[in-house]
Amino acid sequence: MIHSLFLINCSGDIFLEKHWKSVVSQSVCDYFFEAQEKAADVENVPPVISTPHHYLISIYRDKLFFVSVIQTEVPPLFVIEFLHRVADTFQDYFGECSEAAIKDNVVIVYELLEEMLDNGFPLATESNILKELIKPPTILRSVVNSITGSSNVGDTLPTGQLSNIPWRRAGVKYTNNEAYFDVVEEIDAIIDKSGSTVFAEIQGVIDACIKLSGMPDLSLSFMNPRLLDDVSFHPCIRFKRWESERVLSFIPPDGNFRLISYRVSSQNLVAIPVYVKHSISFKENSSCGRFDITIGPKQNMGKTIEGITVTVHMPKVVLNMNLTPTQGSYTFDPVTKVLTWDVGKITPQKLPSLKGLVNLQSGAPKPEENPSLNIQFKIQQLAISGLKVNRLDMYGEKYKPFKGVKYVTKAGKFQVPPGAYWYQGVFLTQRSVNPASVRILIEAASASRTVSFTDCMRFWALWTSISVACKGRGPLRHSVPDAAAPPPGRPEPGVHCLSLTCSRHARTGHITGGLAGSPKRPRNWPIIVHATLQRPLVYTPS
Repeated sequence: MIHSLFLINCSGDIFLEKHWKSVVSQSVCDYFFEAQEKAADVENVPPVISTPHHYLISIYRDKLFFVSVIQTEVPPLFVIEFLHRVADTFQDYFGECSEAAIKDNVVIVYELLEEMLDNGFPLATESNILKELIKPPTILRSVVNSITGSSNVGDTLPTGQLSNIPWRRAGVKYTNNEAYFDVVEEIDAIIDKSGSTVFAEIQGVIDACIKLSGMPDLSLSFMNPRLLDDVSFHPCIRFKRWESERVLSFIPPDGNFRLISYRVSSQNLVAIPVYVKHSISFKENSSCGRFDITIGPKQNMGKTIEGITVTVHMPKVVLNMNLTPTQGSYTFDPVTKVLTWDVGKITPQKLPSLKGLVNLQSGAPKPEENPSLNIQFKIQQLAISGLKVNRLDMYGEKYKPFKGVKYVTKAGKFQVPPGAYWYQGVFLTQRSVNPASVRILIEAASASRTVSFTDCMRFWALWTSISVACKGRGPLRHSVPDAAAPPPGRPEPGVHCLSLTCSRHARTGHITGGLAGSPKRPRNWPIIVHATLQRPLVYTPS
């Protein structure tokens, strides 16, 4: 399956390679480097790249690229999951998955890769099994191995390798029996200039540290498990029990592991803990601009928001910034044009702000758009989704372990976009009956400016009725051009447009267009909906 693996740093240097079958030349990575140059960001490199004789499947972890070379067609997600297992194993063994740590332990790295894959197929990917095969590096073990010439590789087969629970070794004994769980949630959100939520989603994980003697059987229950979506489980979890009772029942691995990862996609359940008010303005034919940011807690949760950092990528015409913070400190890099404001903790009694002037290049044109703001923060002892652990029960052993749960909420991709930007998308729907209909659901949280977009339908029919509904606080105005004549700039016959203007603070709305079919139109002729949206609107076809 996997013929070769290349580890590449951000500078494009291949610092480690491993081949399981025939040796593949490093020149195959040139296709990866070409895709990397075309990508706007390192995280946007395509995970699957097709070459004349190979497939390159890669992941990006801890500023490193793990690039695998495949010669036959395989499920890409299978390879991607294995590459993540490799990175997790390095993290578990060395404390970090970095270029320096891998180079310092290059012998153990090759031993691990040899055990994890057998002739290119995954064999042992559980950390507990690997630690019985290959001892983790320590200073004492390194000294002993250098003197005696011995190896880190064990001589016996791991006890759990051939059992029904290969993730746990037999004969585990601890003086103090402990079970700790960390519920860590990240908020991915887009909030507009007025503070309204455009998009919000929670990505969460439950990490466990289990140090229990014997072979314990655990059951972890929650107070509100129904809010979890797209749950990904560790192999130790009994899936049928979760489906029927929403209880996590499992025999745990020994040590640290990720129990589950989940997502909370319902926007109504996502409480945004902070708000940001900002005003960034540039004047025509002027060498200066105004900059004003205020940040504060939005929800009264009784928890302190700490570690707040605001990052702004300023336009290239900005020379320097003269700002005054009421709290924390700021830095501006004149080379990368990145402003970083380290706020620290915030309280409702004192709202931190950052105000001042922006100096621009003399004679430079006004920036076309304002920059976006990226926010980072952390809240201890809080799961923003409301998820809470109810109880942990243990069976199969008679001792009473010490149990603990910790909650952490932090910002993921938390962004405040500029006043307006364009988003484009194309939807293709099949309609087999007449009259056909198309519905677009718009979820918008607009600022005071007008939000407008145009939907263009391509069909062999004419508009007969248009109905527009809005569930927000503002009106929706619509107009239909002359259906007999194509719109300007679109000489193609049969293309007609519906224009809709959504003003004030409209939150949600939808358009429903009825089409009267023409006898010449094929029965399954596709209806193409092309929308150009001003502001970050989210829309889906029903």
